[in-house]
Order: sequence, then structure tokens, then C-alpha cells
Amino acid sequence: MGIRNTTLFLVLIGLIFIGTTTFGSERHDNFLSKNQIGVRFGAWANQGDDIPDLLVTPDIYFESKVNNTSFYFEGYYAHRILKQLLAEFSIGVANRGSVTIKELGITDFGNLMVYPILISARIYPIASADTRIQPFVSVGGGLYYGRQTVQISNYYFDATYRERSATDWDISLGGGFDWLLGSNLGLEFRSSYHPIHFAKPLLTAKEYDALTVTIGIKYFYKPKQAK
Repeated sequence: MGIRNTTLFLVLIGLIFIGTTTFGSERHDNFLSKNQIGVRFGAWANQGDDIPDLLVTPDIYFESKVNNTSFYFEGYYAHRILKQLLAEFSIGVANRGSVTIKELGITDFGNLMVYPILISARIYPIASADTRIQPFVSVGGGLYYGRQTVQISNYYFDATYRERSATDWDISLGGGFDWLLGSNLGLEFRSSYHPIHFAKPLLTAKEYDALTVTIGIKYFYKPKQAK
């Protein structure tokens, strides 16, 4: 499982234990009035074009180890608009894998990264103060930024100008549920679909559609009222 995964698993088990032993049967009215801040982590599953492992042309040599499934991490803030509605701002990152490019005697090594920067409406259609499980759906959109980075190069000057990038403005659709652990703490289980269609190819591919499956840890809080 690995040290990092084992640590995350133990942290989640500890949170669940704390929540189930301290939350009892109290009502959850506070959840329906609070903002949220948290992180998500899980899997980024490619639903778009495949990127070749090897491409050789007269001008360029291209070798990649780009994965169809990658680790995904996301941080977010969700502001309470109504009892059933939050406005969420999120920034995520997926490392799709490594890339080596040889061109005009220069060799660059880096990674293929995708950054979703999104604004979404998260809707709790059956929000209730009488249950720990709070299902939701989300719809939104924003900027998807893809970048082939250059981390190591045999070019002795600044090589970052040869990094390649592409952008797309598109939607995001998702759904899942919150599991309330305490008055200020909860877990989130979520799946989202991201249709990503870059106008220009990035490492020969334009379609970067993805499905994410994540678990999250979130903190609920209500800002202090101004005097």
C-alpha cells in the first residue's frame, strides 16, 4: 500500500472513529448554515485521446510514459448561499506521467500536468438536519490548463520557454455525498466528469476528457458576524 497511502487510510479511520463516537444522534442544523473548506484526493481516469509511447519524425523524437489513470488532488472553498446551495471554487492538479522530447540536439525531460480551475454550484436536493448522509450534485465550469513541463534539460540556459501548454474553457459535472463526522468535520465521496477539448494538440492529443473519483476531508465553519 505504501507509507503515504497507509497514513491516509489510518487518518480516515481515526476521523470516522471520532465522528461516530462523539456525534451521537444530535441534529445537524449547523451543517445547513456553514461554509466549507477542504481537500480531495483520488483517481484521474483518462476518457480522451491516448498519447503515444513513442513518436519519431524527422524533426522530433518523443517518448512518454503517460498513464490512463493518475493521482488527483484538489483544494476548494464552498460558500453557503442557501440551505441547499453552495458556490464552490476549486483548484486541482493531475500528473499524467513523464515525457522526454529530443529536438535539434536538445533533450528535455518533464511531466504532463493538467490543472482544473473551476467554479461550481453544489446542490443538496434533500438537505436535512436529521441525517449524517447529505447527497449532492454539482454543475459548473472554468479553465482547464494543460502543460508539458521541462524539469531537466541539456540546454544550459532557461529551458522553461520550450514548455508546451494548452487551455480550454469547459463544464464540469459531478455528484456524491457528505458524511458528517462532527459539528465541524466531514468526509466527502465524489465522482466528477470533465470534458476537456484543447483547441491545439498537446503532445499529439486534443481530447483530455477525464473522470475523477475522490474522497475528501472538509471543515465546516460559520464566519463571525461583523459588529
